[in-house]
Order: sequence, then structure tokens, then C-alpha cells
Amino acid sequence: MYEGYLSQLGLHDDFIYRIIIDDFNDQQLRRSAVIMTFLDCLGRQYHRQPRRRDDPLTRRPYADILADSRAHTSWLLAAPDNNTQAGDSRHQSLELKLMIFLWIMAYGEPQRNTAYRFKVSQSTVSDIFSYLIDFMRYLHTKFVRMPDHRYVSPRIELNTKFCQFNGAIGAVDGTHIPAFIPLAHQQRFWSRKSTISQNIFAAVDFEGRFLYVLAGAKGSINDATLIGYAHNGSFKVPPGRFFLANAGFGSRRGILIPFTRVRYHLQDWGDAAKRPVNEIELYNLRHAQLRTIVEQAFGRCKRKWKIIRNSAPEYSFSNQIKIIYAVTGLYNFLAFEGKEPELGHEEEGLPSWEIRALRRARRRADMVVTGRSGIDMRSLIANWLWSTYQAYLELQNDSESEEIDEEGSVVEEVEDGDEIEVIAEEADQREAISSSQELD
Repeated sequence: MYEGYLSQLGLHDDFIYRIIIDDFNDQQLRRSAVIMTFLDCLGRQYHRQPRRRDDPLTRRPYADILADSRAHTSWLLAAPDNNTQAGDSRHQSLELKLMIFLWIMAYGEPQRNTAYRFKVSQSTVSDIFSYLIDFMRYLHTKFVRMPDHRYVSPRIELNTKFCQFNGAIGAVDGTHIPAFIPLAHQQRFWSRKSTISQNIFAAVDFEGRFLYVLAGAKGSINDATLIGYAHNGSFKVPPGRFFLANAGFGSRRGILIPFTRVRYHLQDWGDAAKRPVNEIELYNLRHAQLRTIVEQAFGRCKRKWKIIRNSAPEYSFSNQIKIIYAVTGLYNFLAFEGKEPELGHEEEGLPSWEIRALRRARRRADMVVTGRSGIDMRSLIANWLWSTYQAYLELQNDSESEEIDEEGSVVEEVEDGDEIEVIAEEADQREAISSSQELD
């Protein structure tokens, strides 16, 4: 049904590809539902359909397309509509205002070009942007939230290759976004990449969704100072949980960094023959594999919202900060399909054995992680990883890579080579629990 719908749109190809086609797969169709509906509204003018000055766009597409998802998106229309400045006005509907705002954000268009495209004045575009950028800051607070102390990541706890990172809920990193700064203040924003930028700190879960964002830091500061700003602000790691970070952030409670002076980055492990030779190398390899999620989230966000990708947007610095919060809020809004973040972490729909495994992992993290420093956790995880890896190698040698065909077992290909990893779900869960107790 979506292919025919997309073929009817007459919009700018690059806009379509960056917003929709990049995400066009079965798992992410619903996540693009809101933008697809906005594109439908905008596409009407390209088919030379009648447009009235007092009602350029209507709300009918929201009812006609993806009607089952309207409940997920209705608040996006209702919240700004309650504001007389951001809602419907005499000459522009709320849909048109949202489309103008999203066009600027997604395509990075200056306001002059946007005004010409939508046949409105440049002052109107400026007013719409000013009103909606404040609302999108509110959207950020609704959809970018830290999980509570009960949350554990299924991608960690249900994967025998990574379950040793029990209690890890995501990764943190910084990224540089081009900034438009007056000449007198540019020196403080001069980054190590020889660009004028603001340094953005973000925490991302292993689903690739933003949990925390701090924008506005000067591009000249390093990672340790950046995370210090975050800790002095509202960045609070739930007890019994931790984030993965690169070595530049420094070791502290709630932050797990790799071992230094040991190969770490994934390109260093490109050759399948380069297997870990000790627990330190194995820990660094698994750490690097998990931490890439935050870099991927930054990349997807920059590809989708071009306003933060290339040249610095020529807005006041306060609005440049709001733009960061707006794009990350919109990113999560699509990722959560318009639902509240808490609903995205529920265990509903999971098999009973996965629910039991997550509950055991939650209790184990509460006991093992709480009160331990990052250095202690790093040593504990490295030893646990190595003992599990050695047991796997012994099993592989004994069976001579013979596949085990038993009920409740899964055979998977390991990314680090051509070897086959045999995962017996229930047996490995019992072993993980007993190993944790022994190491503790």
C-alpha cells in the first residue's frame, strides 16, 4: 500500500529519500508515518490542486492515511494548537506551519527559499519557526527521557555475547555540530577539527534512541569537561546501571570505559585472524561493538535533519541550541511511534522465558553493579567475558564445530570470524547467573 502512495508524491527527491526511503523497511514504516503524512500535505500543491489562501492545507490526510496511527500523532497537533501563536491562525493552518518547520529542519533551507516555496512572506516563516522551535523543545522533554532504575536492556541481557555487561543501558558520546558564532567569540568554539562548533553530549540506549542530550557546550572543550557539565546538570545515571563511553570521558561511577594502550576500535579487528588473546582485548572488542550505537544514532539524526549536518544555521545561538533539542525530540518521536517513552520499555509481547530472564538480570544488576566503581566493574566484566569465551572455545574444539540441534537452542554466526557460536538459551542463562555469583 505504501509503494503506490509514495509514487504519487511529487516532492523534491532528496527530501523524500532522506526522510522516508532511508528508513523504508518493514520495521520502520510506522516510524515514518508522521513525516509521510506531512509529505502528503505538502505534495498536494505539486499536483496543481486548488489552494485557498485561508486554508492552504487541510487535516483530511491525517484521517485518510494510516488512520490507525492517528491516536499516536494527535497530541502533536493538539499541543501547539492550544497555543494561539503556534496553532491555527487566520491565514495558516497548523499543518502548514508544521510542514514549513519540518522543511527547514529536514532540508536545511534558509527562510527566504522556504517562503518562496510555500508562497508566504519571509516574516511569516520567521514567526512560524520561532513559535514552533519552542514547542519542539517541549516535545524533546516528552520523548527524550532517562529510564527508571528498573530498566535493563533486552539487547544486552538476552544476548549471550554481551550479557556480561549486565546493567548496561546505553552508551554516551559527544559530537560536534557546526555553529554560527560572532567573530569576537569564535575562539572558544574552535574545535580540534578546526571548525567552529558546539559540542553535543548525548546518551543513547541500545535501541538507538536518545535518553539524554546536552547542547550548547563550546567546541573547544574535551570529553572529560563535557561529561562534567552533564553531571553538574540533569544527567543522573539510575542506580545499578551504567553507560559505555570512550576513554576520554574518564572512569567514574555509572560510566564504563575501555582499557587504554590496548587495541580497541573495530577497524583494528578487521582481520578475522586477529582474535582476542586475553581478557583485556576481549573486553575492549565487546565494548567497542556495543558503543557504536551512539555513533550510529548521531549519524542517522544528521542524515535525516540536514540543518545540523552541513553549514551552521544562521540563527541566534539560543535557537541553535533549541534546534538540537528539536531534532533529537523528533528523532525519538518517530522511534517511539508517537507513544510515551515508558511504553516503549514495557515487557508486553515478550515470550515468558525472556520476561523471566530480564527480571533475573534486573535483580543481578541491582546486587552486582550498585556501589561498585567503574574500574571494579570493568575488571569484573573482563574476567567474566574471558571465562565464558574460554568455555566456548573448549566446546567448539570438542564438537569440531558440529551444530547442536536441540529444542531451545539457536545457532548464530559470530561477527569476529567464521566460527559458529552455539547458544543454548536456558543453559546459558543458568550459567550466566552462577558465573555472576562466583565472580561476586
